[in-house]
Amino acid sequence: MAIEILAIIGFWITAITFIVYFFKNRRLRHSMNVMDKSAFKYKKKVKQLNALKFGMVLVLGASGFVIGAILESLLWFDDGILIVPMTIIGAGAGLILYYTYSVSLDRDEDDDVDVV
Repeated sequence: MAIEILAIIGFWITAITFIVYFFKNRRLRHSMNVMDKSAFKYKKKVKQLNALKFGMVLVLGASGFVIGAILESLLWFDDGILIVPMTIIGAGAGLILYYTYSVSLDRDEDDDVDVV
């Protein structure tokens, strides 16, 4: 009984995997006709910008945590009532700064393109 169930599950996993890779490679073949070297530079840029995004979120989130702890001790609030909101505000400010920076980079790259 167990062998039949494993055979059915194995068949469907193989069939689904084959279908997914078939259509993925088909789409890739069609897109390779229009790709140039700049597509590979874009992936490297995206990885670098992701690292920048996580760095900005973590640094500003941590600074929000510290500011929240300082304000909590100065204003005599209960434990943790200002730390969580200030951490969220700091992380949100990091995301806003990242997206502002990335949009300015995209604008600079669009200006460099020569239109014939």
